[in-house]
Amino acid sequence: MKPFFTQNTDIVCKPTLEQLANMVAQMWNTIALLQQQQPQPVPVSERLPGPEDCDAEGRCWMLSKCKPEWRLISAEDPGVPHLRYAFSHWLPAQALPLPTTTTTEEND
Repeated sequence: MKPFFTQNTDIVCKPTLEQLANMVAQMWNTIALLQQQQPQPVPVSERLPGPEDCDAEGRCWMLSKCKPEWRLISAEDPGVPHLRYAFSHWLPAQALPLPTTTTTEEND
């Protein structure tokens, strides 16, 4: 499809009504797909995380009640007496990406 606008925003060609309808339909399909892929937090009152929800180190994402933030912690040893009192929701370990660092090698 040719661009509708140039850099100086002059109209190059007018899209037809059918082209506009197709673009809107594609946008709605993309939005629906992204919403399906969004992880849904599980309330701790509904179910606690099991081994299948945790990473190799037994950790999953927990949403703190005191300070609303996601923390990657051990489900077996969270550092609090009861998960239900300290956390409101949880997500599987792979639901949120971890920041990664990259190193560069200097050439001598």
